[in-house]
Amino acid sequence: MLRKAIEEEQRSLTGAQQLITEIEEALMENLMAVGVPGVDSEDRAVINIRTWMPKIQNRNDPRQFWDFDSAGSNGRRVLFTVCYAIAIHQVAERHGLPIPSILLLDTPTKDVARDANQEIHDAMQQRIAQLTSTSLKKTQLIVADSSFVQVAPVSDYRLYELSRQSGLIKYYHD
Repeated sequence: MLRKAIEEEQRSLTGAQQLITEIEEALMENLMAVGVPGVDSEDRAVINIRTWMPKIQNRNDPRQFWDFDSAGSNGRRVLFTVCYAIAIHQVAERHGLPIPSILLLDTPTKDVARDANQEIHDAMQQRIAQLTSTSLKKTQLIVADSSFVQVAPVSDYRLYELSRQSGLIKYYHD
């Protein structure tokens, strides 16, 4: 009876490790698709299973890595965070795992403005649009961005513009 319980626990852990590996792979795919500086095909994502904190590790030298703390600019840190959140939702949705169906993303337009780094900004918008029609069909994405870029047709999107004049609460200005 004890042996059977141990074997069942080992199978469960193996399944959990497979999901973590899938999240790591999805994170790398997202980072590469967006073109996050400092990430190349020789790198790999590694998630600490105790803290759930990811890091990007040089495949050839595991001692060389960067993570949230050492990401450098706030723009790269936000890109890293957004790509990681998306990766978790991709894998959870693929396996029917319980996860909130709403994902609020704050894009790094303060630090990666469209006019300052148009390629990365537009690549992030394109990646989000692509994933909403492929692997994130059940997730409602709410993207806070100061500059909207028209991307390929998305199944259902709405553009809401907020300003100090209009405010979040209509009656506030009445």
